[in-house]
Amino acid sequence: KINTIIHLEDEEKYVLLSKTEYEGSRYFLAMGVDDEKEVIPQKVAILEEQTEYGDGGDEEIYVDRVTNPELVVLLTGILKKNL
Repeated sequence: KINTIIHLEDEEKYVLLSKTEYEGSRYFLAMGVDDEKEVIPQKVAILEEQTEYGDGGDEEIYVDRVTNPELVVLLTGILKKNL
């Protein structure tokens, strides 16, 4: 959800600034935040939402960093328009 702070497995924190759907996946533009919830402007990431289902049918949602350079450029343009 936009304006939500999320914690990644590596203990880094990001605030979600905008989201978009592209080719069946949901992506977020995120900026890093410190322990005082202050934005770290040089820490920007594009995250892709992933959904997994557990044995009991429980839905787990997590994110992966987008690392494909062409996809990062494309999604950055789309996500900036949604700010």
